[in-house]
Amino acid sequence: MTLGYAITIDTPYSWDSGGNASLSWHSTPADPPIFRPKLLHPTLLSEPCYLADFIYTTVERYYLVVPSLIPGDGYYVKFVNVNDMNQVYALSGVFSIGEHLPNSDTGFSSPPVPETPQPGP
Repeated sequence: MTLGYAITIDTPYSWDSGGNASLSWHSTPADPPIFRPKLLHPTLLSEPCYLADFIYTTVERYYLVVPSLIPGDGYYVKFVNVNDMNQVYALSGVFSIGEHLPNSDTGFSSPPVPETPQPGP
């Protein structure tokens, strides 16, 4: 599929359902100034999952919390026109979303608060 824009999405990796993640891409000044990222899967999602209302193309990295999804292979991201969701600017490679495990965040949240020691008997 020829998309007509130079923007390219780095294939996401290390995404876990409900966990912190990042989405990165490369663009040129000729690319559209904003886009809307949507997450898709041919069988696990009945409709697209929009990851943001819009993102400025020149930022080239977006941090997000992955929605609660069924873990599996075959997910991909499309960058689309914010006013015409059928106009696709870029398409990522296919990637997996894993199960979110406690303490597996990638560092985008606050560190855990240490437990207060309990008095002894």
